[in-house]
Amino acid sequence: MNTRIAAALSKDEEVEILRAQYAERWGDAADGPFFLITVPLRVCPLGAHSDHQGGIVTGFTIDRSVRLLGRSLPAPTVSVASVNFPE
Repeated sequence: MNTRIAAALSKDEEVEILRAQYAERWGDAADGPFFLITVPLRVCPLGAHSDHQGGIVTGFTIDRSVRLLGRSLPAPTVSVASVNFPE
C-alpha cells in the first residue's frame, strides 16, 4: 500500500487513513479524539532567515506540507513515527 496521502483527499478522508495507520503502528483502537496539524513547507531563497547585505528576505510557501496526527494520552511521554520514512 502506498502510504503517501494524495492532496485531493478531503480532511475527513485523510484523518481516517491516518487513524488506520495509527492503529496499525501503535496497536490500539484508533477511536477517540485526535487532532490534525498541517504545516505548509516554506522556501527561503537565501537558505537563511536574514539577509546580511541589508536587503529583504522573502520566504514563500509551496504546495507541499507536513501533517501530524496526534492524540492526548495519559502517559507523560511522546512517541513519534513517520508514515513516509518508517526507518
